[in-house]
Amino acid sequence: MKRIFKILTFVVAASVLYTCSDYLDVNQDPNNPTTDNVSPDMMLAGAMVQSFPTMPTTANRLGNLMTQAWAGDITNFTGAFQTEFSYDITNTFYAAIWNNIYVNTSTFSLIASNEDPKYTNHNAIARIMKTYYFQYLVDLYGDIPYTEAHKLGGNIQPSYDDDEAIYGMLLDELNTAISLINNAPLEALTVGNEDVMMGGDMAKWVRFANTLKLRLLLRQQATGIYNSQFASLNGAEFIGAGDNVTINPGYADATGQLNPFYAQFHNVGGSNTSTAILYVPADYTAKFLTGETTQNSVTTNIYDPRVARLFTLEGGSINGVVQGENDPAGATPLSHLGPGLDIGPDQDGYIMTAAESLFLQAEAAYRNYISGDAAALFRSGISESFSVLGIASAASAYLTSSENVNLIGWTGSSNKIEAIMTQKWIAQMGIHAVESWIEYTRTGYPVFPNPTIAQQPNRFNRLMYPITEYVGNAENVPTQTSTDAFNTHIFWDVN
Repeated sequence: MKRIFKILTFVVAASVLYTCSDYLDVNQDPNNPTTDNVSPDMMLAGAMVQSFPTMPTTANRLGNLMTQAWAGDITNFTGAFQTEFSYDITNTFYAAIWNNIYVNTSTFSLIASNEDPKYTNHNAIARIMKTYYFQYLVDLYGDIPYTEAHKLGGNIQPSYDDDEAIYGMLLDELNTAISLINNAPLEALTVGNEDVMMGGDMAKWVRFANTLKLRLLLRQQATGIYNSQFASLNGAEFIGAGDNVTINPGYADATGQLNPFYAQFHNVGGSNTSTAILYVPADYTAKFLTGETTQNSVTTNIYDPRVARLFTLEGGSINGVVQGENDPAGATPLSHLGPGLDIGPDQDGYIMTAAESLFLQAEAAYRNYISGDAAALFRSGISESFSVLGIASAASAYLTSSENVNLIGWTGSSNKIEAIMTQKWIAQMGIHAVESWIEYTRTGYPVFPNPTIAQQPNRFNRLMYPITEYVGNAENVPTQTSTDAFNTHIFWDVN
């Protein structure tokens, strides 16, 4: 796979001809015949590499801050994350999530539009990845352009589609992708090293598509509209134990090749950036995972070994900051991101962990949407979380000690959904925490206290459309005010 970076300069350049860095050119045809001559197999790696970095960085940071996982190092940074903790939501707040994901997924649309039977498998992969990213756009923003998105020069001001209708179209995309893979014609090319996620393992792509389908259905299960589709997943294979979905085009300790999560904290050669000491554990998480009493009087009395992989030990302790506080006086040496997260320049990037998939399956089985042992799936999800953090051998003892404990153990928790969401929150922490925030918005679990400087009694429900949309697509973008972020909901948010 190391050779992938040798061809990415060409691949990304070709892709950029389609996905121009200028936001206003998202749907413009650059009228360059080179794009017509670049085949799907040559574009796939570039599409995967371009679309990923926002997830482990910007989106992950937002999720960690909104679910009481991270705070800022107030001993080194004045006012760290005060905008986030005050809930000061505007149309510039985390705009990079929209701007980067919406733009950088356009190459997937281009690949999926190629109907040459030779590229059937590439077409299917592109549909799956487009669905993966567009679900996040819907889950974070609600109505978005979908049917008219990525139309080259055919439509530079795409209309907005209803968020629930888009979910139906995303399900259709996954069903089509699965069918394409299962019925690929003889002339379909074998996918190889251009697949920097699964190396052309099409059976795993089907498992991933099934898991995404399960996630879509669980998000909107309260509406009851698509419940019949759960039946199609009975007997289906999902991402399972040891089956993490990752991306690695050949990350290395070299210029332009650092893993994007690692690159936030380190330069080539391993020297630290200023961000290396920015993130610290929120006091809530530090106390919850060490079995102490939290701000909202929650305690499990269980020390979770994952905490010392998520954060550094300082003087034998995990020391955090209360979200919203900004007085460094008397602060003890603060913990920072630990060795289970900050691994190295060549570490894999996580698209979906096996733990996330297993918790999705546990919820679906508990709600009787699919067959399966919900308790066993729940425990397996916990074990996989330990494995991802490099302490698989510690899982068994934790499972035993936590089994009868409310919030974290299956037997001890009267509210099984709350227990699933609590363990999913721990498992996604620092890795893919935007999932935790979306699941909190959907279910209300875990129950977190507000930061001390929050200007609203509740967290916001959605992000606002970025200013780039009001400039480039003013005719169609819905009008929003900051209060809409708190008073309106994504269609599946019925709490």
